[in-house]
Order: sequence, then structure tokens, then C-alpha cells
Amino acid sequence: MLIILCILLVTVCYYFLDRPIADFNYQHHLNHWLILKYFTGVALACFYLSPFLIIYLVLKKILGYSLTPWQTCLLLASICTMITYSIKDILKFVFGRYWPSTWTNNNPSWLSNHAYGFHFFHLGSWYQSFPSGHTTIIVTFMSVIGLQYPKLRLLVFIPCLLVIIGLLAMNYHFLSDIIAGAFLGFISAYIAVQYSKTV
Repeated sequence: MLIILCILLVTVCYYFLDRPIADFNYQHHLNHWLILKYFTGVALACFYLSPFLIIYLVLKKILGYSLTPWQTCLLLASICTMITYSIKDILKFVFGRYWPSTWTNNNPSWLSNHAYGFHFFHLGSWYQSFPSGHTTIIVTFMSVIGLQYPKLRLLVFIPCLLVIIGLLAMNYHFLSDIIAGAFLGFISAYIAVQYSKTV
């Protein structure tokens, strides 16, 4: 059911919302608001923190120390984030979508030269907009926490929302990229949490 909803939302955004939102953000110079750029850094913090958490907590376990439920949750969130990040890279190659704006190597983009669409199975930095990596990271990490600690769900939703606002406002991603990244992150987290209950 969720995948059908995701496909439907991505399709609607692709044809009706992605370009108007990108144009609106560009015309209103939202990318000049640096605080919105900093919002996206929350996802990077989770990504860079994950390997260190994995190393520390695994070593602690190897040395014979028991992990608290909270530490076990963080370990699961970190492992799940790193695995899902790799899956995201594969999907970027599969879908091969142009970016909203030009960032690297003079890449074609909607705002620069109205380049828009998917170019399936294309390698290279030009074709890596879909799904959003930042969204995938933050939603994966925070969803594991939210699924294991229901009382924290509202709290972990806040960093997800900040990252999404930043990505849209800075024209780092189209809305459909973000929806796909959020879907990937949540599904991965859900599977990881369910599996952890069986071991």
C-alpha cells in the first residue's frame, strides 16, 4: 500500500508540482537564507556520526559490555542508515534524474536550461537527484528511533522536517525526490526494526 501511495505522489509531483516549486523558490531567492542551508546539515550529521557509533558500540559489545536499550537502538539506526545509503546510490543510477539546479560539472538542470526528467541507468553526477540522499539518511535514522520509542515520534519528526524544508528551499531536490527518499528511509527502518525483534 505504501509503495502505491509513494508512486502516486511521485507521479503527481513530477508532472504538476516539482517545476513550479523550484521556480517559486528560485524567483523568491530562498537560497539566500543561509539558515535553510544549515537545516540540511542535520542529515549529514547523522550520516557522519553513524560509522563512529557502529565502531564504538560494536567494540563495547565485543569487550563484554552490555548495551542499554537506547544504545542498541542507536546501533540499529546507524547500521540501517549506512545500508540504506548504499541502496539509495543504486537507485540514483537506476533512475538517473536531472537536478533542479546546477551544482557540479556544469550539470544540466531545470533552472539552468530546463533540462528535466529521468534518464534510466545513467552514471555520473548529472543524474543523481532521485531519490534524495539527505532525506533518506535523516528519515532512516530518525524512523528507527521513532519506531522503537513511540513517545519520541514527534521529537524525531522535527529534524526530518527541517531537512526537507532546507532541501526544497535551496533547490537541492525536487519534492518528488524527497518523497521517494522518505519512503525508502521509512521502509528500511521499519524492516530493520521488525527484524531486530526476531533476533
